[in-house]
Amino acid sequence: MTKKGKSFLAVTVALVLLGAFMVSFASAHTIDYIATDIQPQAIFSGQSGHFKLVDPIAPGGTITFNLTLELILSQGGATSALPATAVFGVKNTGGGYDPSLVKFGTPNTTLSDTVSHTYDKTSSQVASFMTPVTAYAPTEPGSYHFKIQAISGFQGKGFTPGDGIVIHFNVAEPEKPIETVLTVTLGNSNILYHAPANTLFATLTEKQSGNPVEGESIDFYFNGAKVASATTDANGVAAYDYNTSGLEVGDHTVAANYQGVAPYVSSSGSATQCVTYKWLGFQPPVLVQSSTTSGLGIGLFQGKVIPVKIKVADYYGAAVTNAEARVYFAQTVTGAAEVQAVAIQPTIADSGNLMRYDAVADQYILNWNISGLPNGDYNVRVGTTEGECAVGHWNPVRIGKASK
Repeated sequence: MTKKGKSFLAVTVALVLLGAFMVSFASAHTIDYIATDIQPQAIFSGQSGHFKLVDPIAPGGTITFNLTLELILSQGGATSALPATAVFGVKNTGGGYDPSLVKFGTPNTTLSDTVSHTYDKTSSQVASFMTPVTAYAPTEPGSYHFKIQAISGFQGKGFTPGDGIVIHFNVAEPEKPIETVLTVTLGNSNILYHAPANTLFATLTEKQSGNPVEGESIDFYFNGAKVASATTDANGVAAYDYNTSGLEVGDHTVAANYQGVAPYVSSSGSATQCVTYKWLGFQPPVLVQSSTTSGLGIGLFQGKVIPVKIKVADYYGAAVTNAEARVYFAQTVTGAAEVQAVAIQPTIADSGNLMRYDAVADQYILNWNISGLPNGDYNVRVGTTEGECAVGHWNPVRIGKASK
């Protein structure tokens, strides 16, 4: 009896263990679907496996989430024949949604229409697999949904495909284009020759409301070449500090361009950067020191030549030796035209109305031939290549040649 009892007990224990083993590895299974990290934000819709995006998505927008596919024990059904490879894809859609817009994988990577996984026996009774999902919204507004489920590989394997996962979403009406205005300004529109730096500002606003547009990228250009990009702040302003030390005197075009990001329409703007010399003034004898005229008294010239002399410097006050300065004059009568001064030739090496640089005196000079001019009051002007925004440099003189 004792041996039989032991034998009976051993058989009973063996049957219990075998039953537990069969429950773990020889039972029916089903697929459970778990969606996490849904973007844009989604909420549970109240129906098992159904989620709905909280807000409408923009036409052509992107939906992403992580999908965990678990093989779990189920009640009833045939015994699962593992290992088995299940293929997952779009089971159905709603609202006319194109199933090819649902992909497995993450944006900017290789995407596929389906994904497969081989489930095998596991002591934990749960076998899982996670895959990222990327779906694209159609361009037409409306209500849509798509369902992901096992679509093959489970038939004849003794497990069911489960309920799947369903994503519901609305596509918003396209936003109406908003026209923009891009205004370009300079920290200093007129800088001195060899000045080290300046700041370029571009202000982006909505054309109709005038409201600033924040967070948009602006491209900056200098004389047609792109030099930098910057992002608009809360006031719609993008700024760029640029090196001006190598700029020649004259007018330079600074520009900014906004390419436009929906719903905002592209726009551009420009401004002129003027580079001028530091004007140190006319020198004697044209400059007449006078307490009543602040040094701009009228000099009386009775000979055939007026030596017109000027001095210019750069931002640091250093002498400029390669300036192109020319002399012009006009009578101070209504309607008098300005004409080029003519230098005395050939006794002095002057050319036309172009001033020459005198390194000894650190000044520019033109010996203006006035022998053919009638007596009277004149305005003498010196023009350089400084550009349109430069201030004019002029001085009054009086010709009073004695009669022969």
